[in-house]
Amino acid sequence: MKRRPDARCERAGPQESANLFIWLLCLVAGVRIFLFCAGFPFFNNADEQSHFDVVLKYSQGHLPRGMERFSGESAHDFVQYGSPEFLMSPEAFPDGRFPAPAWPSSAEGTSVAVSATEQAWSDATNPESWQPPLYYAIAGLWLKLGQLCGFSDGYLLYWVRFLNVLFIAALVWLSSLAARELFPQQEWVALCVPVLVAFIPQDMFYGIENDNLSPLLFGVVFICLVRWWRGEVLSPLLAVCLGLTMSATYLTKLSNAPLLGVALCVVLLKVVSAACSGNLRRTLPALGIFVACATLPVGAWMIWMQHAFGDAIGSSTHITL
Repeated sequence: MKRRPDARCERAGPQESANLFIWLLCLVAGVRIFLFCAGFPFFNNADEQSHFDVVLKYSQGHLPRGMERFSGESAHDFVQYGSPEFLMSPEAFPDGRFPAPAWPSSAEGTSVAVSATEQAWSDATNPESWQPPLYYAIAGLWLKLGQLCGFSDGYLLYWVRFLNVLFIAALVWLSSLAARELFPQQEWVALCVPVLVAFIPQDMFYGIENDNLSPLLFGVVFICLVRWWRGEVLSPLLAVCLGLTMSATYLTKLSNAPLLGVALCVVLLKVVSAACSGNLRRTLPALGIFVACATLPVGAWMIWMQHAFGDAIGSSTHITL
């Protein structure tokens, strides 16, 4: 008698094809972001200068202590490799055209103007000094890796931008995982969602800014919440993952706080549900782990902000500036 093939083997082929398609989308999305990061000039109008300056300081082991001025090294890069297309109109210049960037110009003819502009940048205050540290720490380590690989000057600027290639590729894969969690019986959704993420014209990934890490981290928070919501009790491993990613989301950008507020509402609803079903006692150990992982990193950062900025959040100094 002939054995019938296992149903799992029958599904293996389509599943492998779907996984291959997702990995191909990750590659396509990465190439798209790479081309746009390489194609747009420095610096864009989403405060790219400010974000790069903080990344550079973190790469040098310096944590901002107040609303600091731009570093001299950053000011040099702004003047040497910056183009004004993002920041002003051509009518702002005497001949009605954008001037050439400083790097191809002769040093003799431009040294005075360049020095004056660099000094003006060095005297200005960086408005992003107060931002949470996670993105800048990761980008700072990436910058150090670029230096170890031999990159410097303008090449190093593009190297920092190219970190977004990894972020978008990871986001495409994560979006597929999230779609499978929500719609396990509808494989086409798990394919359509990463297609949208891979091709959506979101230009924040074309520059250096701390928004780029936020969707990736909150995506993990979202998946953890879905898994907990569908389970009876919170496992310790899931508690650690949920707590750390929620704190990491906050420590990436303060404006992520409303998203975390929604996530906390889901957590409270699940706790109430566990209490009503009699599972609260089984959930309490993991719930304690979650609270510790979610609050300790954020609390430590707030203590530092209170010490360095005189404000646990830091927004008051930014508003004053």
